Amino acid sequence: MPMRKNGSPHSLRLRLFVRKALDFFFPRYCPVCEAMLAETEIGVCSHCVVKMPRYIEGIQYGLDRLNGDIYIDALHALFIFKDDGGVRPMIHALKYRGHAEVGEMLGRMAGRRYPMLSREYDLIVPVPLHPRKQRERGYNQALLIARGLSHVTGIPVCEALIRSTYTESQTGQGYVERKTTMTGRFALHSAAHPAGVRILLVDDVLTTGATVQAAAEPLAAASAAKIGVLVAAVTRRPSLRTLLSVAAE
Repeated sequence: MPMRKNGSPHSLRLRLFVRKALDFFFPRYCPVCEAMLAETEIGVCSHCVVKMPRYIEGIQYGLDRLNGDIYIDALHALFIFKDDGGVRPMIHALKYRGHAEVGEMLGRMAGRRYPMLSREYDLIVPVPLHPRKQRERGYNQALLIARGLSHVTGIPVCEALIRSTYTESQTGQGYVERKTTMTGRFALHSAAHPAGVRILLVDDVLTTGATVQAAAEPLAAASAAKIGVLVAAVTRRPSLRTLLSVAAE
């Protein structure tokens, strides 16, 4: 008997039935406004998303925080991280409340916002968590965003970096303190060979830029052709209040 392909009408109807059953017994809700999500919505409802302050490339701040020892070619982001507007509760739901689906949603959204990425980069590299931190959280939010981005752009994801040491929360630290904390914290995976490769580093929030600068170091040392950064949100020029509200990896 021939096997049915995954995209057959039978399998599609089955998946739709399972999805509806799960939604009935385990209703999905928006972590920002707590309203029920529509069948077509994933992560955060469209009503909340449209109200979030949008990052405008070339006008908004952020890239100046990446003017460190490693040259970062470009910064791409979706939102401005503010106390109001829904971005903060969305990011916190992803990182601390188990809403892993928000990560994939953000990645897919970024892929649709920046379709040119598929022409500009060869590889997506998520900023890693230390294994202990990932066990505590259950997943790496940057990897979830990277996978969603890959789904739309077709750029492959490679976990090329290892977080070599565990760091406590950086909440409240300024750039100099964070840079000191993060320097040398990342290493290149033994199987990774980024020489000549155009790499897009992916993380959740850009605050001081110290984390992505540190993550870029081993990639640049291995002769990556180009390094860009994509994040879900960029904070305003970090004040103490903002640093206290944005949780570190």
